[in-house]
Parts: sequence; C-alpha cells; structure tokens
Amino acid sequence: MNDDSTTTDDALLGLDLHRVSGFLLFRTAAQWERTIDQVVMPVGLTRTQFFVLSLVQFLGQDGQSVTQSRIASDGGLDPMMVSQVARRLESKGWLVRVVDPADRRARCLQVTTAGREVLLPARRAVMQAAERFFATLGEGERTFQQLLLALLATGDRPS
Repeated sequence: MNDDSTTTDDALLGLDLHRVSGFLLFRTAAQWERTIDQVVMPVGLTRTQFFVLSLVQFLGQDGQSVTQSRIASDGGLDPMMVSQVARRLESKGWLVRVVDPADRRARCLQVTTAGREVLLPARRAVMQAAERFFATLGEGERTFQQLLLALLATGDRPS
C-alpha cells in the first residue's frame, strides 16, 4: 500500500530550502519587516501602524472617504486588526475615525496634523531603508516588482 503523504514527506526530507521559493519569500519578507521595524520605531510607530497610516494618507489624497474596510481590502489586512490599529493611532492623536455619512456603521479614517508630522520622518526613513535593501537587485528591481505583482494577482485562489 502506497501512502501519498509518506511519499511527499520523504521527498521533503532531502529538500534544499534555498531552492524553495516560498521559504525564500518568507525569509526575505521577515528580513524586510525587521528593517521597517528598526526605522519606524524611533518615531513611535510599529510597522503595521506605519502601513495603515500611510495607506490612509495615500488613499485620502483624492478627497474620497477612506473606510477601515477599504484599508483592510487595499492593504490585504484583517479588518479587525485594522480597527484595532486605527483605535491605537486615534489614541495617539495621529488619526481620527468619523462616521461615514454614506454608511452609519462604517468609520472613515483621516490622518491628523500630528499624524502627518510623525509620518513624514518615518516615510523618509522607510524610503532610505528601501533604497539600501533593494539596491542589491540593481536593474532587476523592476522585474522583481513585476513578479511580485504577478504573485499578488493570483490572490488567495486555491491551487
């Protein structure tokens, strides 16, 4: 009797992890996250707070309402986590949550003046860190971006 799971498990034992795309992506993402943590911590932000605050500011540039659900959707984040982060940013005075006039159950997010003041040095630090982090790719960075976009386009489709 041949058990497919045993065959698969046996094949994994001899695997070179440095040839497994998922493993490499996980390690690279973890390294990038540590880099972001290091550069935003001095201004009092976490990586997730920086990401949410940046998204609110970016998406709010067009004058349209930026709801928590839109931040979750566009950012690929858990809606409950966005709510918790927004609450924390609001308690720091960096964000305000107001009732969406189009949907009384929804909350619109807006970056405050104090939020913009903390976001500016954080964004500069992240951009400098990104230049250093991705410099190794050289001319290949554009191709790397296209490959990441291709992976993101697959979404959460089951295989």
